Amino acid sequence: TRLMRFGVGAAAPLTLVLTHSHFDHAENAAALKREFNAVIMVHESEADNLEQGENPAIRGANPFFRFLVRAGERSGIMARMGYAGTPADLLVGNHFDLQPQGFPGAVIHTPGHTPGSMSVVLDSEIALVGDTLFGIFPGSVFPPFAVDLEELAQSWKKLLETNCTLFLPGHGRPRSRAHLQRGFQKLHRQF
Repeated sequence: TRLMRFGVGAAAPLTLVLTHSHFDHAENAAALKREFNAVIMVHESEADNLEQGENPAIRGANPFFRFLVRAGERSGIMARMGYAGTPADLLVGNHFDLQPQGFPGAVIHTPGHTPGSMSVVLDSEIALVGDTLFGIFPGSVFPPFAVDLEELAQSWKKLLETNCTLFLPGHGRPRSRAHLQRGFQKLHRQF
């Protein structure tokens, strides 16, 4: 298989960390679990969503994206964004140490985009942030969708406290610490 080319054999343990359980991040989890006996990790608040193959709430973070979500709900598009569910194997609360799995890092709870959004921090240097940050809009880290902007601001503060210098979002280009700092200052002023 393709994974074997990257040194992952059929007997190798494989842990899939889901940064959240929206369809565009979780829809292949059941297949990876079945095919490779992958261990699926998700935040405890989204375990039911993952098992049912249902998205946590999707809300626009500004008027334009709120309009898009409402239009998607009225047209039925949002209801068709389900996926094959699967039970989680590891549930994360606020923090999960990855050292026992052989990785120099941790998974931290970074809600705001969804209630159970998580980020993977490696060596306090690089953070895989899912949709907690976006890299689509020039110079911005702001996601178009977020259920709680105040929680999002607190999550950005938590990420800045890690001393990471590079943030890898699930969508778009990598973001620097300076990008995140500017985004945090702008969002934090609202609260």
